[in-house]
Amino acid sequence: MPDKLEVWREVGFTHFFKGDDWRGTEKGLRLEREFAAVGVQVVYFPYTAHTSSSQLRRALDAAIVAKDERRGIRSDVG
Repeated sequence: MPDKLEVWREVGFTHFFKGDDWRGTEKGLRLEREFAAVGVQVVYFPYTAHTSSSQLRRALDAAIVAKDERRGIRSDVG
C-alpha cells in the first residue's frame, strides 16, 4: 500500500478520512501531525460495526480495474 503522504503528493487532497478508532492513538496522532504540516485536515468517521474499510477498498479497486479494462488501460490497482 502506498504511503499516505506519497499519495497526497500525487493527488493533492485537502482532507483525509479515517475511522475514529484511530483518534488519539499513536498512529492517529502521527497521521494528524504529518498531514497538518502539508495543510491536510484529518476527519474521523464514527465506527460502524457492519462496514469494513478493507471490503470497501477491494470493491473500489475492482471497479477501477473494470473501468480501465473497458477503456483498454492496464491498471496498477489490485
